[in-house]
Amino acid sequence: MFERYRLKLDEVFTKMIKKYIFNGFMYGLSSMLFQSTLGLAFFFSVLFTSKNPEIGTANSLSALILIFFACNSVGIKSNMIQDLTKINDSISWIFARLKKEDEH
Repeated sequence: MFERYRLKLDEVFTKMIKKYIFNGFMYGLSSMLFQSTLGLAFFFSVLFTSKNPEIGTANSLSALILIFFACNSVGIKSNMIQDLTKINDSISWIFARLKKEDEH
């Protein structure tokens, strides 16, 4: 009797371990991408301030913050692309539903 429960728990434990390993890998990958993005943003802000001498040293922090903001908004928009691709299906379903109700 206990052997059956132990087998079921082993099965659940194996599935959980696989999911946790995958989630840990994805977390590490996203952290690495985030840190490299910050490094690239800092690099581009240094290039931006060096190519534009009118900015000066006092405003270089403002340029860095603006580039971080641009990188952040690009990341947010790229996460929303998956939802935007489903909008067409949703809108066509709504209009099909409305057309069907109008026919009745």
